[in-house]
Amino acid sequence: MDPIIKLFSDSSSYAKNLQFEVILLSVFISIFLFIYTPKTYGFVILLLALLYFISFNYINLKNSSIDDFNEITMIKLQTLQDISNKYILSLSKLGYDHKVISKLLQANKLDSLYIDANLISFLYSITDLNQFNNKEFFNLLKNTNNILKLRSQIEEYYNSNNGDIPENISQMFEISLQIKTNAINNVHNFIYSIPKTNSMFKYLENIIDRYSVLISRNTDIIHFYYKKALDMKEINTMTKFVSYNEAKPFDIYENYPINITKNKDTNQKLLNFYV
Repeated sequence: MDPIIKLFSDSSSYAKNLQFEVILLSVFISIFLFIYTPKTYGFVILLLALLYFISFNYINLKNSSIDDFNEITMIKLQTLQDISNKYILSLSKLGYDHKVISKLLQANKLDSLYIDANLISFLYSITDLNQFNNKEFFNLLKNTNNILKLRSQIEEYYNSNNGDIPENISQMFEISLQIKTNAINNVHNFIYSIPKTNSMFKYLENIIDRYSVLISRNTDIIHFYYKKALDMKEINTMTKFVSYNEAKPFDIYENYPINITKNKDTNQKLLNFYV
C-alpha cells in the first residue's frame, strides 16, 4: 500500500502526529512556491508531483527511523537477556543441577521489558555494573521485569475485559511496590563492589536517581489502575488500602539514606519476594 494512503487511513496517535507534520510541510512548501514561482497550469501539476514526492520520502524516512529504533532496542534487550542467561549458566560451577539451570533459564526470560523502551535503554547503558557484581545485576533485571510483568498483566486484563480491573489489584499493586524496593536495593548494593572513588560514587548516585524515576513511572501506572478500581467499586470492610507516595516513618532496616555511604556496617535488608 502507498505509504501516504496507509498513513492517512491510520488513526493511531503516532499516525495523527505524522499526518499533521506532512500537512504542515506541504502547506509551507506550497506557500513558498506560490510566492516565488509563476502560476501556470504546468506549475500546479509540478507542485502536486513535488508534494507527493516530498511527502512520500518524508513518511518513509520517519518510519525508517522508527524501525531502526525498534531494532536497536531489541538488540539491547537481547544483550540484557544474554547477561541474565550467562549468570544462570555460571551457577553450574556452584554445583547446580542441569535441570535446575534449565528451569531458571525458562523462569527468568525478560519477557515484559519490551513494554518500556526507556528502561531497556537505561539498563543497557549501565551494563558495566555487571562486571562488579553479576548477581546484583541479574536480580536488578529480574525485579525490573517482574514489575513490568505485573503492569502488563493488569493492562491486558483491562483491555480484554471491557475496562474491568483484576479483583486482586490491591495485592498486585502492593507486590509491585515491594519488588520496586528490592530493585532499588539491588542498585544500592553496588556500593560495596564498585571502585572506591568519588566519581564512581557519584555515578552510582545518578544511576539510583534515574532508575527510581523510570521504575516509578511503571508503578504509577499500576497505581492508576488501583485508584480506578477503588472508584469503580464500593468500599467495604474487605477493601484493601495501599499507601503510595505518602510520608512514612524512617526504618533503618528498610530505608536507605538519601546520600550514598561507603559504610558497609549498616544492617540493610532486602525484601524477600518472588513473582
